[in-house]
Amino acid sequence: AFSANFDEFEAINGVFITHVVDNSPVMKICENILTGCIITEVSSTGEGETMQVSSIDSFMLAMGSFKNGELVRLTVKNVRENRTELLEVRLDLVYWPTRIVTRKPDGGIKAYNIV
Repeated sequence: AFSANFDEFEAINGVFITHVVDNSPVMKICENILTGCIITEVSSTGEGETMQVSSIDSFMLAMGSFKNGELVRLTVKNVRENRTELLEVRLDLVYWPTRIVTRKPDGGIKAYNIV
C-alpha cells in the first residue's frame, strides 16, 4: 500500500493518481508504479505542444486533443522515489473510454463516459 506525507508534495501541480484499473492499457505498461504519482504534463510523442496539467480539468482538456490510437506522453512525478518519469500510452477509446468516476452522497459510485 502507498502512503506518503502529503505536505511534502503539496506544491506540485498536477493530477494525483489514486487508482489504476486492472488490465487497463496503462496498467499493462506501467504495472503499479502510477498509484501515488502526479501527472504534471501531457504531450504527443511527435511534434506537438506540451500541455501543463494543474487540475483534472486541464488534464481532461489535454487528453481531449488526442484521437483514438494515438500515442500520448505523460510526464509523471513519482513522489515515492522523488523522480520524474516519462510514460507513453496508446489511447484505446473503444475499449477504455475516458470516464469520470464520482462518489454519490449515499456512498455509491457513479461512472460515466465523457468521450
